Amino acid sequence: MDVKSLYTNIPNADGLTALKYFLKEFNITKYSHDAILRLTELVLTRNCFIFNGKFYMQINGIMMGTPIGGDFANLFLGYLEYLIRLQYRGKHPELLKRYIDDNFGATTMTRPELEAYCDFVNNFHPTIKYEFTITEESVPMLDTKLYIKNRKIESTIHYKDTDGHTYLKYGSEHPKSLKKSIPYSQFLRQLRINSEESEFWLKSEEMCDFFRKRGYPDKIIREGLNKAAALSREEALEPKKPKKEAQDIITFPITYNTMNTKIVSAVLKRYATLKNDPIIGKAFETKPTIAYKRGYTIGRAVTNTRIEEEESEKILGTFTCGRHCTTCKHVNNAPSIVGSKGSVPVEDKFNCLSKNVVYAITCDVCGDLYIGETCQELRKRFLKHRRGAINLAERMQKERGNPTPSPTPKKKRKKRKKTPKKPPEKPTAVAEHFCQDDHTYHDMRVAGICYVDDTARRKEREQRIIMKLSAFTLNRDVKHMECATDNN
Repeated sequence: MDVKSLYTNIPNADGLTALKYFLKEFNITKYSHDAILRLTELVLTRNCFIFNGKFYMQINGIMMGTPIGGDFANLFLGYLEYLIRLQYRGKHPELLKRYIDDNFGATTMTRPELEAYCDFVNNFHPTIKYEFTITEESVPMLDTKLYIKNRKIESTIHYKDTDGHTYLKYGSEHPKSLKKSIPYSQFLRQLRINSEESEFWLKSEEMCDFFRKRGYPDKIIREGLNKAAALSREEALEPKKPKKEAQDIITFPITYNTMNTKIVSAVLKRYATLKNDPIIGKAFETKPTIAYKRGYTIGRAVTNTRIEEEESEKILGTFTCGRHCTTCKHVNNAPSIVGSKGSVPVEDKFNCLSKNVVYAITCDVCGDLYIGETCQELRKRFLKHRRGAINLAERMQKERGNPTPSPTPKKKRKKRKKTPKKPPEKPTAVAEHFCQDDHTYHDMRVAGICYVDDTARRKEREQRIIMKLSAFTLNRDVKHMECATDNN
């Protein structure tokens, strides 16, 4: 019996009911049950993920990879089994064992009786469904195959069809101690799983061939096999002894490669000098532990956990940066920029942090356009336009004798000696446009059009877009250039 897609099919409410039942039934914690239930509910209902450039919240089931996932699923299925035992009136299997979502059982029931039990279990809960395998010979369970021989359940190793036996290649850049331990660990696994000695030797010889194909020398393979075979199966199945309390040991972490082993040798060699020092020797009585870190691999260089969008599926437009910055309020995410004599499509995906961009500032009131280019972040360039409009509006209000407060409160500054004020800079066409009587800086909208890394090519592209859209009202320099060209 195998549960189909267990983690994503556990209803939050039913899982919390199971947790509440076991907390009350066993009462093994001193902490408030209500607090545990509430914290678990928050873990279950506050999971977000990103797909295709959009954020989603998981509303049901357990998030894959969460630390409570296995325990929560176990409690839920345990509670479900408890309810099944209470409500099913027919015969139950004599033996039924489970490891998370994989179940194994044995019974003397007739096939119709067993099928009736399986049908009841499969329809007991609306979201939990099982796959059943009923056989009189053998059945796979995780990485084992179980069968009955002489009225006794025996086990042997089981490989799935997709198992390629791709053990670490012996020629790879890893510590020799690690590569030497892999054959032993796999033969030890064979000893634990194969209950019959003949099966152990048969499967171990098969595994020797797997390691030879991965480049392992026969000497290392045989050493691992002999070391595992020297143990009895009972010894191999004994639980590991708890580790001793952590000692105050100095750890020397270093990325592993063949050159760094010389550094390790030098550290260990010079450590004796520190140990024998009369003043600081006590601090270095224990030999340091060398902890190798994994180096940068080709796999990490060519893969990414985030799937890149295909060009045909990429969502084009300008979007907020997600930091709720000032520019986010002015973003125009239209798929194209429309001018008086045509339009240009937005060619890529932009946000407030995009650089090397040809951009457009549009007016919500009248639709006038300004086309610009920048190597800076889009938000920085736009904020200069915005600040220019605000400063001009304030100056115009002062001249009229009706000053208006700035949208951002100014900090109080210490009084300084008065210095001659510089004459105000000539306002830009954009600033003047958004200071008209029926306009404000709130009417400004900004959007990216295309990315161009080279400065000269970016300026050339800017000019072409201005010409195509006939955006000469706010792009004064281009209009003058066009007039001069016509006169020539």
